[in-house]
Amino acid sequence: MKEFTASGYKKASTNTIISEADISKGSLFKYFHHKKGMYFFLLDYAVSVVETIYSEIDYSETDLFDRLSRIGRIKFRIQQAHPQVFEFLLGAHEEKAEEIREEKEQRMAAVRERGFSFVYEGIDFSKFREDIDIDKAVQILNWSMTGFAEQEISRMGADRKVTEEQFAKWEEYADLLKRCFYKEPSGE
Repeated sequence: MKEFTASGYKKASTNTIISEADISKGSLFKYFHHKKGMYFFLLDYAVSVVETIYSEIDYSETDLFDRLSRIGRIKFRIQQAHPQVFEFLLGAHEEKAEEIREEKEQRMAAVRERGFSFVYEGIDFSKFREDIDIDKAVQILNWSMTGFAEQEISRMGADRKVTEEQFAKWEEYADLLKRCFYKEPSGE
């Protein structure tokens, strides 16, 4: 992961990988017949680490925005425990190598869709205003989360660590969307 993250797919050196891993090239290629296979193995592993988030979701929390906030905190904790995985995934997101582009994009799109299905499972959509098309509201929310994440990734420094300030900034956007989409609480 370290080599792919530092060099990108095209420039990643199997010689550097075997040197860091202290194994022979033959051993590496016994398990991975080519660099592409190794890359996708690592991508699948990174995704499996991130998907531990779904096992920690509290499905008794049915408010969409509260759940999203909690998921963000879970993801933050997992990122702190596995920074190399998140670095690799950020690099994979930005990776443009034609040899892997299509398959990588398909896999990452499937991961996003699977993630969204977990995020929205059991949500109380009755909190949404009656004049709101819930599917469109959810799509706007997905675009907002994705766009916010991409914007923040592009602004991050070399350490690419998520900060409390970013959580606070997202909460401001989430509060705005919540006021747009949800019914006004009774009694206010």
